[in-house]
Amino acid sequence: MTAYKIDKFGGMLPAWDTRLLPEGQADHSINCYLFSGALTGWRQPKKLRDLTNSAAQFVYRVANMDTDDTRLTADDGKWLEFLDPDTTVMRSPVVQDIWNRFYYANTTQAPRYNTYQRIMADEHDWILGVPASGCTPGVQVTGGGDTIEVGYPTVDQTSLGAQYIPGHHITMVPFVPTGSMLIQSISFNPTLSGSLNFTGVVYSDLNGKPYELLGYSSVTVADPVQATQTAVMTNPVSVISNNTYWMGIASDAPFYLETANDELLSAGYQATFNNAPPDPLNTGAVTMVPTFRIWGNLLGASVFEARGYVYTWVTEYGEEGPPSEPVVVNGWSNGTWTITLWQPLPENMGADYPTTDVDGNPILDELGNPVMAEAVRNITHTRIYRTISNQSGLVR
Repeated sequence: MTAYKIDKFGGMLPAWDTRLLPEGQADHSINCYLFSGALTGWRQPKKLRDLTNSAAQFVYRVANMDTDDTRLTADDGKWLEFLDPDTTVMRSPVVQDIWNRFYYANTTQAPRYNTYQRIMADEHDWILGVPASGCTPGVQVTGGGDTIEVGYPTVDQTSLGAQYIPGHHITMVPFVPTGSMLIQSISFNPTLSGSLNFTGVVYSDLNGKPYELLGYSSVTVADPVQATQTAVMTNPVSVISNNTYWMGIASDAPFYLETANDELLSAGYQATFNNAPPDPLNTGAVTMVPTFRIWGNLLGASVFEARGYVYTWVTEYGEEGPPSEPVVVNGWSNGTWTITLWQPLPENMGADYPTTDVDGNPILDELGNPVMAEAVRNITHTRIYRTISNQSGLVR
């Protein structure tokens, strides 16, 4: 066999006539490694594994993070197989992605992704992206409004019954508003034995006792036909949240007044009845007397406002979809706002679900068990968003 020495082999020039080839070129070569200038045989392919799907055209190996063995021949990794040869696989671009997600896309199916743990557990992937709900949230408003009650409008089982109130007396109970409010009137349920003139009063608090007169009503004559007597304030009294105030009744004649409970919260003050209650009320007030059934009717800071609501669906991994169509509802700000949201389709809720036919009937196998299908997305919870409103009820 004759030996030939070739310097700087340049590979094939198939378009050239064989007789015109430069030195070091060939009109045909096969299985040659052509990247060093030497004529070296190409290494034989090495079998790495058998494909799970023999029709797969592209594979991607996910190395085991526990062993950190990056060799292609390591048998502790997982291989992703794809039918489309034009598939691109990318590890998550999110910094410090705790889920270690892998994303892949090609020309024949929607982009998909999976987490490292699911890949290692041979669990199926998910379609990338979260859809928006096609339904607006259901919003219903009940109750609310401007007038609310504070104080002691009701009686509980610990009530001490009716107690005697002497004439020319001011009887008061403390209260703490939960917001900025206006006291419109003061009510009580007396047991009358004769005529009664009374005035509603509101005082500030000083060291646990009534002190400065903040407002009062005109003199009102009790109506013996009515169980509840009400004194309407001449000018509504403004009170602010988280401050203690005292409200009550100044009266000219004795009567009996029911107690609300057995707590000793009320205050009493002996004062000659006239058109102007005493101010300040800094001496003579007696506290630690039974809590009487006296209450105020307040105009709260609630407004009739418009609120807009939308909601989104969110996957287990925090991926959030676009918002639903908004709904705008008018109601009192202090009413009860009940929100009803729609669930995603079963195929998007992250768990296998029973299949149904076109009529909605469950599809059963030969043993009578529901035929289950894999979910394509893993939506696990819902987020709801609400606009704020100004005092005119305009959505911003």
